[in-house]
Amino acid sequence: MATKYIVTGGYKLNGEISVQYSKNIAMKLLMNPLLVEGEYLIKNIPRITSTFNLIKILEFFGCVCSWKSNHDVFVDSRNLNPNAVMSDETFSHTSSAILAVQILVGRFGKCVFEKKDLENIGGDRIGSRQFQITIDAVKNYGISVDIKNETIIFTRINQEGFEQIIPDESYGISVGALYSALFKESNSRITGITKQPDFKIILQNLKQMGVKYTLEENELIVEPFKPDTAKFELVNISDWHDFATLVFMGIITESSLRINNFNFEYMAGDVMVDYLTRLGVAFTCQGTSFLLHKNKLQSLRPIDIIASVTPSFMTEWQVLISALLTQINGYSHIAELWFTDRMSHWNELKKMGANFTYLPNRQSRQNKPFVVRVLGRSKLVGTTVTAENLRSGAVLIMAALVAEGKTDILGVEHIERGYDNLVQRLNNIGAHIEVRTI
Repeated sequence: MATKYIVTGGYKLNGEISVQYSKNIAMKLLMNPLLVEGEYLIKNIPRITSTFNLIKILEFFGCVCSWKSNHDVFVDSRNLNPNAVMSDETFSHTSSAILAVQILVGRFGKCVFEKKDLENIGGDRIGSRQFQITIDAVKNYGISVDIKNETIIFTRINQEGFEQIIPDESYGISVGALYSALFKESNSRITGITKQPDFKIILQNLKQMGVKYTLEENELIVEPFKPDTAKFELVNISDWHDFATLVFMGIITESSLRINNFNFEYMAGDVMVDYLTRLGVAFTCQGTSFLLHKNKLQSLRPIDIIASVTPSFMTEWQVLISALLTQINGYSHIAELWFTDRMSHWNELKKMGANFTYLPNRQSRQNKPFVVRVLGRSKLVGTTVTAENLRSGAVLIMAALVAEGKTDILGVEHIERGYDNLVQRLNNIGAHIEVRTI
């Protein structure tokens, strides 16, 4: 049954709030029980629909799963059934489901699933996540792909190690190459790997399972996986995008917040500190807490952002900061260099009164805008808007928090795919958000 959020604007936030656990890392750790039969305790898993769906995938292949605490999941994969055919509905909910294919093909030689939509592999519809990109990637790992009557058959045809140069330091392709290398009979060399901190946490957890690798700068050499135990404990960390969400929500509402569960090293703290300093935001980093002081919007400075991937200002963050920039005096600019559809949230912000202009550029991005000029101090007014993806949903909540009147946000299933209990967490510190069935 569908729901919507009704946000009443004009309320300050105050108090303490904790950063949720990482969505992106959790979705990789939850696939690890397919690597080897055993018993797994996977700690710090956010309760979001993406992780719920991946647990369904584990159960579909014969794993027994249970929540041992609010955020710890136990998985018993000792009775794995690798011959099960995954449904398209289950597969297409999240892009991390493709890891199940790569792992099972590597271990057992074959994996079959239904696929009716060959354009996308799940997750947000924000750009180049077409399924053909995934097919081209897995072929490089010695896997053949046969499409018959809405069924896709992946078959292992080569067990030799491979060499791959990751295009654009892609996080998704880096992860896929890593997992595909584990069951090769010789070493694989992967260059141009992602610099995202998430990837290091994934590697550390695989190392705990017995995976051997050598990492030097942007080159990763992965040895064949030979596990020597059947009981594993995997540990997730905090989510850097949830952290950014909370920071920008605090700033736009001129609130004082203590944000806990903060990890400076693994949450791109240096990038956030740099841009907050440019904006003129007052804050203090205090161990595992980030103290956001009360900042008057009229005293903040406009900013120019070129969004890409770490160590740059993250593509997700340019969406999250958008509502804030509509409230800062002067002109700010954002250029999105990564995903072609990550400017669509501006169309929804416009309904609320955001003042902005898409700028023409000589470079073609599939005829879609990717540079925006924002004129600050827009008067935002509540209306009905729709979240088209995860981060656009979060920025609509931010805009609604300072809008006049009430804002109805539809498409909240996208928000709940990646944010753990966001409505309750915000209401606990002063927000007025109602969840209503429609």
